[in-house]
Amino acid sequence: MSQFNYAKTKKKAQKVIRNAGAAFIVERNGRKKRGYMVMDGVEKGWRDDHLTETETATCICDIEVLQGDVLRFAKLKIEYRVLDSSPEQPNGEPLFWNVSISR
Repeated sequence: MSQFNYAKTKKKAQKVIRNAGAAFIVERNGRKKRGYMVMDGVEKGWRDDHLTETETATCICDIEVLQGDVLRFAKLKIEYRVLDSSPEQPNGEPLFWNVSISR
């Protein structure tokens, strides 16, 4: 039986998210962290690459974001607030985070 290689799997997951994702910055306690996000579901649909005021979306992020954090996307010139965040952790350590966002 093969053993789960956490480090290798996490590195692959982060590479996929970073290659396909949009870069964002989250600021917490005066420190900025850069992360990448891939959208995997929108409640109603995109409008000009942005969510409208009433839409929510789910996505996966390569760094930890917490409920209430604001994700700033420089290229889109827009901010989204995190409604909910939960880690995907098959081996007890998070590989990536499932996140719900809204304007």
